[in-house]
Amino acid sequence: MRNIVYIIIASIMLFSCGGGKDSKESVKKHDWRYDLRKNSTEPFGCFLASSSLEDLFPNAKVEMATKLFAELDKANGKSFFQEQNFLNIIVANDFYPTADEVDVLTEYIEHGGHVFLAAGSTNPRFDSAFGTHIAVQDLEVGDSNLVFHWGEDGDREYSMKFPLVITYLDSSRGDVLGEQKLKEGYGAIVTKEQIGKGTFMLCTAPEILSNYFLIKDSNINYYENIFSHFKYYTSKIRWQSQKTYNGNYQKPESNLWSLLKHKEYLAAFLVLLALLLLYLLFESKRRQRAVPVIAPVKNDSLEFTETVGRLYYHERDHQNLAEKMVRYYLEYIRTKYNISTQQLDATFAQKISRRLAKDLQETEAFVSYISKIKQASSLAESDIKFLYNQLKKYT
Repeated sequence: MRNIVYIIIASIMLFSCGGGKDSKESVKKHDWRYDLRKNSTEPFGCFLASSSLEDLFPNAKVEMATKLFAELDKANGKSFFQEQNFLNIIVANDFYPTADEVDVLTEYIEHGGHVFLAAGSTNPRFDSAFGTHIAVQDLEVGDSNLVFHWGEDGDREYSMKFPLVITYLDSSRGDVLGEQKLKEGYGAIVTKEQIGKGTFMLCTAPEILSNYFLIKDSNINYYENIFSHFKYYTSKIRWQSQKTYNGNYQKPESNLWSLLKHKEYLAAFLVLLALLLLYLLFESKRRQRAVPVIAPVKNDSLEFTETVGRLYYHERDHQNLAEKMVRYYLEYIRTKYNISTQQLDATFAQKISRRLAKDLQETEAFVSYISKIKQASSLAESDIKFLYNQLKKYT
């Protein structure tokens, strides 16, 4: 497909620039303006460059972006899972973005986006954010040769039909990938910088993407070398190109902030805010009556046991009194601690010891004493007093 495109473009250019009277008339009809339009087949159009992207990135869909910065700003607020495989190409001889556009571009790259910018001049706002400065060197009248250099690939001569200026970076960040021959030495024209998780590549010679440059000799290799630094499996390419880009994008503001720009609405908002603070200050106290303190529930079973004990004590029926005291005590143990009292054995003593945090030997002696009380045929008043103290101790 690429070869077919080359042949078509070559035929157009050669027919336009061929010899003879007819060819001279054709040259006059040719548009030599420096427009850098994506689909233009004129000498300084970018039809060949944009079409070649399909071969460099076979899985990518190339789209013309009319509102590129709006798309980038929208992407900044979402997941970058897909954007990491996107490539954004901006081509403009003069690139003058707004402050919001510089912020959007910086944030987009830091999050993991990839951007290629070809621009012959930029504004101070952009230079400050990306640490660059594009210098200019005039070409002498009649001098139409520009020489580009790319590593071991050597020089690429670029013959122009009219005098132009040489634009190069005299200060930049990142790695220098391409240079341009100056009157003395070389100047950087292609740099690559890793910013955050993303990649930013800057080219100060947009004419490298023009049909006129790519159609000559093997200059297409220079173009391919530049874009070989981006992912081969790129899935989407956004392309924005024009001769001069004067930024006009501003980040959208919420309706509230738009209203607060007006003094009247701002004053009303501050009054409402002050009233809200006063309300919270004076009306946030509790207005309901204090909740009365409710005394904890008393242990009625123990009181009942004591009442019954005093009754039998006055009757001098000590054996019956002891039996009732032991019975109510065991009922209390079953109810409160959920311990079976059918067998007053060592297992019962261990459970009582653990639940009441008492010494095991003393508890076993207490359980044995209760068993003896239940089997006793007669009891004295001293036995009742001792039993009462023991039951109190193990409640």
